[in-house]
Amino acid sequence: MRKYLNKVIFFLLFSMFFSIFACVQGGKSPSFEVSLSPQMINAFLKKQFPISEQLKVGRITLKDPEVASIDENEKINLGLGFDYKIPLLPAVDGKVLVAGGIRYNPEKLAIYLKDPEIKDLEIMKKNLPSLLSAETKRILNSVVSAVFNQIPIYRFDPNSIYGRFIKDVRIENGKIVVRFGI
Repeated sequence: MRKYLNKVIFFLLFSMFFSIFACVQGGKSPSFEVSLSPQMINAFLKKQFPISEQLKVGRITLKDPEVASIDENEKINLGLGFDYKIPLLPAVDGKVLVAGGIRYNPEKLAIYLKDPEIKDLEIMKKNLPSLLSAETKRILNSVVSAVFNQIPIYRFDPNSIYGRFIKDVRIENGKIVVRFGI
């Protein structure tokens, strides 16, 4: 009962704030913005990984995600570690740098990596992107795309009332900006 009462009070205060803000703004749609820091995204991602995917030959495990940067081209650069294991052979480890835009799904209150692509690849502590065949790059990109189509890079709390007021999510000035409004 107390949780419900807190939500009602929050909703009333939130509505009152927007009503007052709308009057001050001269009838413009009331809104405010909040930035998501790379640390907030990293904390969320750490809970989602490691993820393993069975391939035709072997198994790949993606682990240790970390936002490397959010660049001026409105792309998130995300570093991941990986292990690739083929039966009867030792595991191969490495790192991959993935870049992609963002896509907000309002039904799931989640932000996903849009059109992720591999920018850099390191295998066994050797930088190898120029030595990989087009087919190998295609396979790696398909695995990364499949993972990030299913796993969000950030999800808003579905039990929180503020998720209902999200108007849009975008990258601006090296930050993920969330605009709230009514």
